[in-house]
Amino acid sequence: MNHPLGPARRSAGDGDDAHALTGPYAVDALDAAERAAVERHLEACPACREEVRELRETAARLASTTAVRPPDRLRARVMSEIRSVRQVPPPRSAGAGGAHAALPIRRTRAARLPWLAAAAMFAAAVVLGVLLMDAKSGGDTRAERIAAVIAAPDARGASGAGPDGSRMTVLASREVDRMLVLADGLPPAGPARVYQVWFMTDAGVRSAGLLDETAGGNASASLMADRLGDAARIGVTLEPAGGSPAPTTRPVLVMTLPV
Repeated sequence: MNHPLGPARRSAGDGDDAHALTGPYAVDALDAAERAAVERHLEACPACREEVRELRETAARLASTTAVRPPDRLRARVMSEIRSVRQVPPPRSAGAGGAHAALPIRRTRAARLPWLAAAAMFAAAVVLGVLLMDAKSGGDTRAERIAAVIAAPDARGASGAGPDGSRMTVLASREVDRMLVLADGLPPAGPARVYQVWFMTDAGVRSAGLLDETAGGNASASLMADRLGDAARIGVTLEPAGGSPAPTTRPVLVMTLPV
């Protein structure tokens, strides 16, 4: 029986499945036999080695901040979701990613980073307790909301980079009507300023919320937002503290919603 997000897994010794397990391997979600099979495959697959390296770098950046550890039941649920879905094999040769016309962002690894890779990044954040965790109250509730997106049958993810080297990763589900956003490498907002995320439609824009800058001065920020509506894209602008009813500056990042 196939998982709703992809074909059922076969033996980790199969070449295609070794490709499929790079995401779970990067976040240490495999058993010993699967891990050994993937490591054998990595010796002969440069594309998969690069995929693992990038996923681990993202997880390491997420883990560099301090937050509350999520409950064990959530960790088990997220790890189960990661391990039960196959990842699309990377292409045999790397192709140049085309830039979006009129958008200040390029979609990177559009084919190489399917939804599971992005899900693995966010799952790592949940497992390590670094994404949208509230140290005082509501941590479990937020974590469960994050897990709902990761586990959604229609969950899709995408990652892109801005011209200044900043990156944005989005995981979204129309079924859950929610998105998770991680922005990395943004310059500090500065005094009395904040980064604001916008839902963008043909008719206009509406606020999705303010990026919650994480501790540690690593210029990473995250957001969980509901009510996707008919938004096709999201953008990030720098606004006065507290946010604005409409954008007052040019966007520093814009990308297409993956769902």
